Amino acid sequence: MNIRVLNLTPDTLERLPELNSTPSSCKYCVYWEYPELSDDRISSNKKIVMKMKKEWIEKVNREFGDCGRLLSLNNRIIGYSAYAPARYYANVIHYPLIPEPDVVLIACLFVFEKKHRRAGFGTVLLNAVIEDLENRKIGAVQVIGQKGSDNNPAGPAEFYLKNGFMLFHDHPEFPILRLDIR
Repeated sequence: MNIRVLNLTPDTLERLPELNSTPSSCKYCVYWEYPELSDDRISSNKKIVMKMKKEWIEKVNREFGDCGRLLSLNNRIIGYSAYAPARYYANVIHYPLIPEPDVVLIACLFVFEKKHRRAGFGTVLLNAVIEDLENRKIGAVQVIGQKGSDNNPAGPAEFYLKNGFMLFHDHPEFPILRLDIR
């Protein structure tokens, strides 16, 4: 078994699979970055959305640094993560509590296929994100998890709690979880 972690770049974004099992493929998902786009518009304008997503990645990589990781198993991408300070994610304003501005938000950490979930791959991906943030002297990371759902691209709240995150702000469906990493 060959497991590798890759940086998210405009080029590696191209390697993400097209997914039918999720609400929208991570490859074309701009839910956090451009909430004004509807799902219908996304599915009918993949080329435009891909261009927008690549531009977003380039901007964040230039201003903040690496903003995502991909998990490869036997040379096939099976997981995706995206993270940056909350100011880079326009959609945080639609949640009951906006994460702290100086803390990095994990917007997405998703293992695509159910057969790869609960096998430790999510933890490998999460650890790669945390290691990157530790190396950059980032003090804390937050995520808006979802209770009781493992098909949520941000990741289930229970996964983060199991991996050392603490409840920062409770919510019936979307709690904010936090991990201090200094």
